[in-house]
Amino acid sequence: MKKRISALLLSVVLCLGMLSMNALAAESDGIVIKAIGTEGQTAINVTADANNANKLCALWGDKDFTKLLLLFYTDASGNATVTVDTALTKNASYYVGVQGETKAVQVQIKDADPSTSDTVKTPVISSKDGTTFTSTQEVTITCATEGATIYYTTDGTDPSTSSTKYEKSFTISATTTVKAIAVKEGMKNSAVATATFTKSSGGGTTPGGSSGGGGGGGGGKRHDSTTTDKNPTTPDNYGNNGSTSGMKFTDVATSSWYYSAVKYMQDKGLMAGTSTTTFSPDMTTTRAMIVTILYRMENEPAATASTFPDVAAGQWYSNAVAWAAANGIVSGYDNGNFGPEDIITREQMAAILFRYASFKGYDVTKTANLSAYGDGTQVSEYAQSSMQWANGAGLITGTDTNLLLPTGSATRAQVASILMRFLENIAK
Repeated sequence: MKKRISALLLSVVLCLGMLSMNALAAESDGIVIKAIGTEGQTAINVTADANNANKLCALWGDKDFTKLLLLFYTDASGNATVTVDTALTKNASYYVGVQGETKAVQVQIKDADPSTSDTVKTPVISSKDGTTFTSTQEVTITCATEGATIYYTTDGTDPSTSSTKYEKSFTISATTTVKAIAVKEGMKNSAVATATFTKSSGGGTTPGGSSGGGGGGGGGKRHDSTTTDKNPTTPDNYGNNGSTSGMKFTDVATSSWYYSAVKYMQDKGLMAGTSTTTFSPDMTTTRAMIVTILYRMENEPAATASTFPDVAAGQWYSNAVAWAAANGIVSGYDNGNFGPEDIITREQMAAILFRYASFKGYDVTKTANLSAYGDGTQVSEYAQSSMQWANGAGLITGTDTNLLLPTGSATRAQVASILMRFLENIAK
């Protein structure tokens, strides 16, 4: 109520100030804000400097400042998005004034241009050392949209333009979930990117516990936090249920916590390397990779063409995705796409494994109460029962900081561990 009264009083001040102005034919040093809109749209984006954060502003419908359309406040960064009743046109007259200033600025209305009205690309959160570290980790955030500004958080909350502005790489020293968005004038804000970097307490501890289980890692629903080989090498011993003479991947040391899991998947012919000699244990895993592993477990049955618009025929994962969709193991995103090259999240993996187990007729009755975890309430609604089962069955467990990290990703080493336990304990 106090804020509303304050707004009404300040509107009177703004009105009196605007009525005494000239037509503002030229800019002035007193103008500290800019306002821009795109023809055919209804949103006006207002940008001010830091001195105009949380300030009351007025939107006027004429250059004489007699038609006050609405009052609004800038956010903590001095920005605001104002919606008008009708679509903007080139000859429209809109002016924006800010509390405490003696002048206003006319809204610049740009031509509609698909290249500037699209959504900003989702930021990529990465580290050259992977998603698991033992001492400190340097984190870098980039965006493929030229000229975009990145904002991020390190406390697990969703970022906004009021969050920390990304200027350069930064260092973390504890398990940290980094979230970021990218914004650019004239474009829709990007989706939120999420990456979790987990500090291990020695060589054998992983985000899933001491046995190397569930695994966090960098990644949200729609971002790629590391470069991946989009077409992993097919194992020479594909489909072999026996054991090989030894580990063929030179980047998997016998002392590593994931050695037995990687060798298990290698010997079964279920996980390929990223080359003939490398496994890339710290690399994140895509949705296509997970579905392809399950498809191999089924001995690659015949499949009809995929109905997902982003899964073209002839790709290395096409048949696997088509088979999984036909059997209710995957259903894709709300927009109809599958996102084969998206980094798979922990809750997505839980949902896919739950559906696969149900498809196979395995026991899926084990459940766990996720409220024991600090972020148990953050599991998406669609994945709640799947995550309860995966946690109860010991497939996906919490981190050493008691977090599930449902939107975090899993490294290839962690996926190997999860699938080994699935095959040994669930697929009986």
